[in-house]
Amino acid sequence: MSGTYPDTPAPISVSIASASPSMVSTSHALNVQTRSRGAQRWAFVVTYPRGRPSAEIRALWAFLIAQKGRAGSFGFRFQTMFNRGTNNNAGLVNGASQAGQSVVTDGWDAGDVVAAGDFVSFGTQPKVYIATADCVADGSGNMTLQIVPMLVAAPVNNAAVNLHRAAGPMTWTCGLTSDSVNIDINHCEKYGLEVELQERV
Repeated sequence: MSGTYPDTPAPISVSIASASPSMVSTSHALNVQTRSRGAQRWAFVVTYPRGRPSAEIRALWAFLIAQKGRAGSFGFRFQTMFNRGTNNNAGLVNGASQAGQSVVTDGWDAGDVVAAGDFVSFGTQPKVYIATADCVADGSGNMTLQIVPMLVAAPVNNAAVNLHRAAGPMTWTCGLTSDSVNIDINHCEKYGLEVELQERV
């Protein structure tokens, strides 16, 4: 991974999308059969306003070129859509060799909540998941997280449950979606700029 995506210039908006590939077949009778491929990936569109100084755009361009197209990866701090849950941010994975779409955790305060739509990751693993239901810690601080997608890899026992907070935004591991990086400085100054990123795991 080659550094962190620049915070300057500041974007005017960042949109996030979830891609979950599936296989769909339709019979002659128009019956539909579907099957999930069990994978998921986040994508971002980072939009910059017009009127940014050309020096800022050139510095961003240099960072993008340094990625060598889609070959490089970098950390991207998603500075919006922060978690809604109320908790002490101290959850830990409870048990190794977990799999599927639920993760048993402990270390919370009783009544702590990870809310549906909250982003989570585990320890140093780069994959970011999303909670699919409100999850509440019991009186002993135990909580089972319901997540999508299914675990890419089993988190280690006592790995930290990382949460996406305004005070500490999560970092997604991302790369560019194209090998070509085209920037017209005059166009950017007049109309702005969009950069497309994809999660890498």
